Amino acid sequence: MSIFIKRSKGLVAAAAAAMSVCGAADAAEVVTTVNWTRPASSGELYISFNIVAGFGQNPTSSATAVSGWDIKVRSSGGQFIIEPYLPSSTGTSYWGVMQYPGASGTAGNLPNGTQVYSNQSFSVDGGPVTFGSALGQWKLNTGQAYNAAGFRFKNNNSGVNQSHFGYMTLEFGATVDSWRIKKIAYQDAFGAAIVVDIPAPGVLPLLAAAGIAARRRRR
Repeated sequence: MSIFIKRSKGLVAAAAAAMSVCGAADAAEVVTTVNWTRPASSGELYISFNIVAGFGQNPTSSATAVSGWDIKVRSSGGQFIIEPYLPSSTGTSYWGVMQYPGASGTAGNLPNGTQVYSNQSFSVDGGPVTFGSALGQWKLNTGQAYNAAGFRFKNNNSGVNQSHFGYMTLEFGATVDSWRIKKIAYQDAFGAAIVVDIPAPGVLPLLAAAGIAARRRRR
């Protein structure tokens, strides 16, 4: 796993001009390259995000439910599902998966350059995605032509009732069970927008190597 953080001053400035959200001006985009495959034991992967002292940490995953999980990715019975955390009481509006812009339904397959932000529509129920060739539909046999899903999650710090926005890229084989998460990115400042950045084929390994080299240089 490789993680690197980049400051998105231009993007954050634009977002700050459009909204009055405390902390947006200090947003950092936390980008993590991973290679998380479908767990054979459960068929589902629970992903958790953690903000410590205002700084985003690299996401963690588990094949079983863990306290604090935010997004669940799973496949079974010929369906692929991206599901946000659903608290039993209130606050469902803090979590969600982004629908394709202008469309309803479950998580949409987002094109490169899509903005994931509060002005978009989010599904709080999750549910199976739609596979096909139309815009917003998911694609099998993608290899490194990645699908992308947007999401929001609630800040994990007590008393901070705000959402963070992010996205992940996935590749598929011939079936819905042959999925693999390749990249996860999110803003560590609540309320800040993020733009889907799908790397060209072969770029993710280079990013991983660059992240490792950067960490070595800082030591």
